[in-house]
Amino acid sequence: MTWHNAVYGSRNGSDVMGRPSDDGPVYGRVPDELIPEERLRRLGGKSFYRAHEVIDSARIHDFGYAYTDDGITLTALVDSADGYADDYSVTAHVDQSIGDLTASHCTCPAYGRFGAICKHVIALIMAYDEDPDAFEALDEDGGDPSPAARPRPRRSPRTSRRLQAFMREREQSRQSDVQSRQLTLLREIDAMSSSGGSTGAQQGGAVSRHLPIGSVVLRPELRRFGTSWAVRLRLTVPSRSVAYVVKDVAAFIDTVRHQEFHSYGRKLAFIHTRDTLSERSRIILDVLERAVRIRESVTGGAPFYRRGAEADTVLLTGDEIGELLAAFVDADAFLDYERPYRMRTEPVRVVDGDPDLGLALVWSDDAEGYVARHRLDVLDIVEGSSASFVAVAPSLSESLSRRAEASGAASGGDEVRIHRCSQAFMRARQAIDVLCGTERGEDMVVAASDTDLFMRTVAPLFTAVTTEDEAGDRPKSESEAGESGAGVRGIPIRLPEAMLRLRREPCTIEIYLDREPMGVTCDVQARYGDRRYHAFEGAAEDAPRRDRDAERLAVEAVLHYFPRPDGPLAFLEESDDDAIWRLITEGLPVMRGLGEVFTTPAFDGLLAAPRPTIRLGLSVRSGLVEISPIADEIDPEDVPGLLASYRRRKRFHRLRNGAFLDMSAVDAGQAV
Repeated sequence: MTWHNAVYGSRNGSDVMGRPSDDGPVYGRVPDELIPEERLRRLGGKSFYRAHEVIDSARIHDFGYAYTDDGITLTALVDSADGYADDYSVTAHVDQSIGDLTASHCTCPAYGRFGAICKHVIALIMAYDEDPDAFEALDEDGGDPSPAARPRPRRSPRTSRRLQAFMREREQSRQSDVQSRQLTLLREIDAMSSSGGSTGAQQGGAVSRHLPIGSVVLRPELRRFGTSWAVRLRLTVPSRSVAYVVKDVAAFIDTVRHQEFHSYGRKLAFIHTRDTLSERSRIILDVLERAVRIRESVTGGAPFYRRGAEADTVLLTGDEIGELLAAFVDADAFLDYERPYRMRTEPVRVVDGDPDLGLALVWSDDAEGYVARHRLDVLDIVEGSSASFVAVAPSLSESLSRRAEASGAASGGDEVRIHRCSQAFMRARQAIDVLCGTERGEDMVVAASDTDLFMRTVAPLFTAVTTEDEAGDRPKSESEAGESGAGVRGIPIRLPEAMLRLRREPCTIEIYLDREPMGVTCDVQARYGDRRYHAFEGAAEDAPRRDRDAERLAVEAVLHYFPRPDGPLAFLEESDDDAIWRLITEGLPVMRGLGEVFTTPAFDGLLAAPRPTIRLGLSVRSGLVEISPIADEIDPEDVPGLLASYRRRKRFHRLRNGAFLDMSAVDAGQAV
């Protein structure tokens, strides 16, 4: 059976049975077209598509025509695009006997550039085909219209050009769908014939029109490609022990979407549906389909997502690859991963939880410093918005040690594993990449003089644990490390006692505010675990173990609201109302941003004033009516002063008990 003739027809326009085809290709041109559309496309190139804009914008006008011995001449004027230049004069002469353009001219700058005609010439011919009645007859000299000019032959009614083009496009799409279904059917027939039909399938043949639900498994293959990830697919049917590489991922997605029949060979051919795929495979398909559609929508359908790759590869972002990996976490399934600098893939599992990298710093006499050893190499890190992953493998020394323990086994001990890691791991990713990365393949050394710098900058990213081994042996294995690293929150790093003594506890700023009869006091303390220091006294005491930058920042902030003290306590005098008001309204929010703020009940009394409402009270005394302001929320003796502050539009008023009132919260509308 000849598929091409069966689907597309033979050259003489008949189908495979020799019958004339009513839906075959039409050669020639549509009646009443001056020039066939395909010829116009070739003549105009890119100008053909821009010609529609000229017509739609109504910039072309003053149409005219004149018949000659060898055809028809069309003329028109076109408004310039900027609206300031003179109108362009455009002319086209068409030989109607051959349906082709024989001469043209336009005064626009683009005409004749690179040997091409401009969009205005194309638009002129389109406009005539669209509405020839809009053209007026010219005299023999091509001037003003002449009623004696030879009339045009009567033209049959025709559809508007744009609508006609749209309908043709839809018809071509329909024909393409029909041909696609025919090809699918013929492939299915051929596959069934090769496998012996349904009898062959029942006797163990590989071809079946429908496969059981969930019987097809997609196995992705991952490799780093610059800042992206290249993904290929392998389609497997475990029940039949067959596997095929998907040669075109986008085509495979379309096949599943349209539920089409596809043959991979004599051993596997079936109708692709989502139900045929396993649950995990459907997740993989969704990730890839969304990625392909996004890239096609951005690039207007161009295969930009294949740059640097072939049709069998899709490039994914970190977010997309993270979503794909999440489907394999703690699952009884493998995916294939190609580690850096290797040209082959290997099966890997995805597990949940941070890997124990076996990080340890040990003293080395040869290096005259502390050598950073690690049990696992970090191969790749995937940073996604919802989850992040890290691919690790045993370091070279660890692999050799495992092989030695396995009595010289030729292989094993270097398998890759992908971990879904925590936010703490990602915060330390740069340090981990330096200490455990494989780019340089060398152990990092910390000189004795830089030990304090290491403990200030790198160690806080990890959770330091003690190690009894400082002799330079390899880091403990995963089982051995359980005693010292199990239950540790964060990323463990094993440090010798000499380095742990330089470890800095995190600095916590605590600010204590109190009110005494003479004024307000402030004590800024820096807490490191169980140790506390008064920040106003400086960092001379135990300086190497203190965070002087954090303490200095806290002191500088507090000094915006207190004068610099001579001792551990800053002080504001009780009579300095403006300074105290600024402290409680501006300083407290700033201090809470630095650390924890503790206040005494006496200090809280400065802000304990209610929100009063002042109104007028009437009373009769000795035959006279007395009018006085009243506020039930405060002492009556404070009301006159409060009302005076309100009239002077002060920001605050201090009551006789020392509390402050925010005047913006006072309602005195009934008393003024």
